[in-house]
Amino acid sequence: FVQIAGLAIDAAEAHGAREGAGGDACGLVAHQLVARQLQKLRPRFNFSWFFKHLRQLALEDPRFESLETQLRLFTPQLRQMARSANASAKCFCHMDYLRKNLFVSAQGLQLIDWSEVKVGRVGFDGGAYLSALFRRNDMKRYLQVRDDFMAAYTQALDPRFEVTQVLHNLRYVFLLNALWHCMRPETIAEYRDNERMPLLREKLDYLLTLKALT
Repeated sequence: FVQIAGLAIDAAEAHGAREGAGGDACGLVAHQLVARQLQKLRPRFNFSWFFKHLRQLALEDPRFESLETQLRLFTPQLRQMARSANASAKCFCHMDYLRKNLFVSAQGLQLIDWSEVKVGRVGFDGGAYLSALFRRNDMKRYLQVRDDFMAAYTQALDPRFEVTQVLHNLRYVFLLNALWHCMRPETIAEYRDNERMPLLREKLDYLLTLKALT
């Protein structure tokens, strides 16, 4: 079990803990397991792959006309956000915030299943968590939970980190993940099969409102 204070672990401190493991066999094994899983967090959620599917959707459903042109404007802005994020503090990112992986014990918040752990930037985990909430909820429920989460997240943030940069990183990963999910053909098919296309359009419209905030 690895205890998390807030949602970030300082990579320098984690490195020091590894060096200080000494004869602690369990600690050494745990650090070796984590080390094998660590990799640089890459923007694998490249939503630009799916513009052709959005174009086809617009031909089939007039509610989605003109969206491709508007969403393409995110591409240069997300590149700029990525450059800014890459210059910020590194940390371990869990990247798998399923309910089954989080629980509270007497020692505080606990996380298990570190198979998806990456070396990313402070704020990336928060963005990944918000994007998971965005995918799984309607807009009303998402906005309610988002506000509660952001209040708790900023309060728990380690004072060593600059809040503005952390929130910038959070928005970057949220947008990257949320755009990728909403535009992938599997998502479009799922919403169509469940007769929830108005909700998909509502989510895309919400993402467009965030472009001015990036």
